[in-house]
Amino acid sequence: MRRRWSLPVVVVLVAGLLAAGVPVRDRLLAERQRTGVRGVELDKLPPLGAAGVLLLGGFRGVAVYLLWHQVIALHQQRQYEEERTFIELIARLQPYCISVWVFQAWNIAYNISVQYPDAADQWQWVRNGIDFLKEGLRLNAESGDIHFYLAVLHRDKVSQNPYFEDAMERDLGVNNFEEAARYFDRARHLGGVQTFHPRVVDSGVFHAWLSRVQQILRRGELTATLDFTPETLAAAQPFIRKAREESEGLQTRWPKDAAFEMFPARVDVVLADGYVAHVNRVLTEGDFSETSIVLARQLVDKALAELDRHYPKYKGTRSELVFTNKTSDACSRIPWALVRAAGEMMQKPFAGPDEWRRARGLVTLAEREINRLPEPLQQCRDVQALRGMLSQWLKMVTELIEKHGRSRGNAPDTSSGEE
Repeated sequence: MRRRWSLPVVVVLVAGLLAAGVPVRDRLLAERQRTGVRGVELDKLPPLGAAGVLLLGGFRGVAVYLLWHQVIALHQQRQYEEERTFIELIARLQPYCISVWVFQAWNIAYNISVQYPDAADQWQWVRNGIDFLKEGLRLNAESGDIHFYLAVLHRDKVSQNPYFEDAMERDLGVNNFEEAARYFDRARHLGGVQTFHPRVVDSGVFHAWLSRVQQILRRGELTATLDFTPETLAAAQPFIRKAREESEGLQTRWPKDAAFEMFPARVDVVLADGYVAHVNRVLTEGDFSETSIVLARQLVDKALAELDRHYPKYKGTRSELVFTNKTSDACSRIPWALVRAAGEMMQKPFAGPDEWRRARGLVTLAEREINRLPEPLQQCRDVQALRGMLSQWLKMVTELIEKHGRSRGNAPDTSSGEE
């Protein structure tokens, strides 16, 4: 384990560096002025940061090295509040080092947040990571990198949990995907993003708007005939237009990028995506009853009809792959949902024969749903992999049930467990 010093020890070490730095500070500042190297704008820093930068001078790197080791040790010991204090000290001492802001914001929002089981606690750390990176943006307003990673945090991390999305709207009054589009747009105009090709930054705006449409449809309501309500469609339309406009712009700016050719098709299939998203919602709320399965099949049929409506326009082009993938996703969504539910049931801490039988019933039902798929889909690689998984699950669960029956002196349970 890495050595960890207490905060007083670190303070003493830094004070020693301060004393050592006084004789050479003026010479370093004069050399910076002569060469034109950007100096720290002390008026933008809080008092602690300004004092550290002013007094440490060229020895800031040594101080940061000590603090960085503290961060590693504190993270290993799960002392996250104290870790964040040291992270903020590092950022104050290196306010124009973009990688410090980006890396540590990522550390807070991703690595620390997942250490907490409760979504509300996780959200506080995700928000801390975003706020930390926004502070870096305040000091580095023209940084394309910070804008880009703020966009990615909003689009990817916040969207990992519906609780985060709702909390952002409740606590901050903004939508995560709309904020992502805004930061992506600023990043592409500023340029200078170091770790990604400009076309990746450019296409981020399209993906943010498309994700916003998918979010609206996922949250939206359905009519008695399983169509999206007029209110839901009206809310989605402005963002569908934005995604379509971005798609057209990308093809103009990057005419040789084959991936962008598929973007118009991805916009056209977004309603099908919405219907498929509601399959999971129906099955979860209906607890996999026969009624909920029938309703889920009707939603799959709605999705397939939407795909068929647009498919002729793209047949024979690269975009045909979009429809192949979406069709496979729609048709296999019910069995995959059943498999996940069976897996969760088997992994319960005190799972016993009742849970095993229920899991076997779900696996058997998933097999039945696969057998209902069109023959070409049954032969595709993903469905074949799912079928193999189901076979292994069924064998394992059956063995558990029979072993339990033998241990109690009962006849083996040969029922399918279906309900």
